[in-house]
Amino acid sequence: MWAAVPGISFVGKTSNHDQIKSYISQGYGVMLNVNSGGHWVLATGVSGSSYLVNDPGFSKTSYGQSEVS
Repeated sequence: MWAAVPGISFVGKTSNHDQIKSYISQGYGVMLNVNSGGHWVLATGVSGSSYLVNDPGFSKTSYGQSEVS
């Protein structure tokens, strides 16, 4: 799927929140699966135990770790 997007490459999949935060802090684009697996958002930062996001489907600007699938 990611091969269809020029300039984007898939690095891997993880549910480890420390690793996700590390990728975000290194400037990687990180996609998060939220809403019980039914929605994808782009993580733009971290604030405490929440991820700051760009969410094209809802007006939310952050999701807590417990909301990430």
